[in-house]
Amino acid sequence: MRIPTKIIFLIIAFLLGTALAFPIGRMLGYKQGFSTGAQQTEAKYQKRIAEIYPPVTNVTGLAGTIKEIQEKALKVEVSIPTSNPFEEQGTELRTVLLTDQTKIIKQIPKTPQEYENDMNEYNRMVAQNPTTPIPYPSSVKDVELKLSDLKVGLFINIEAKENIKEKSEFEASKIFWLGGI
Repeated sequence: MRIPTKIIFLIIAFLLGTALAFPIGRMLGYKQGFSTGAQQTEAKYQKRIAEIYPPVTNVTGLAGTIKEIQEKALKVEVSIPTSNPFEEQGTELRTVLLTDQTKIIKQIPKTPQEYENDMNEYNRMVAQNPTTPIPYPSSVKDVELKLSDLKVGLFINIEAKENIKEKSEFEASKIFWLGGI
């Protein structure tokens, strides 16, 4: 007894279809389940993260690398602060305007003698006024610089008197270079 060719092709097609449908269905189901689970978990924890790390609303200082120096401005690639520690910090190119009031400062270490003098003065003041809070002496001192002292590639901290979180161009009140390069 011979089985018709049409039935053999139908059986083979059914077996192949079943053999392919199972792994494809499993893969798509896994992907959909994983995706849905990830979305639900992220939504659940984003709310908690927002409670623990509230969004930064007022930014008056940024840090970045000088990319270009102009007559009265700097182009600086700055790190964009994020309140969520699980997010990657981004960078943006910002224009920092320099005015006659902008102070450019390099912070350099004090000599051992300068620091010892500051500590002696601090100890004297604490002994005279034990209940008054007195700031601890800094180990660095500020040296004023000119714009010509800055170079492309330096990492600087920038302070402004206004909220600069969303501003692509702003006036700097102070620029700190912490030495190094």
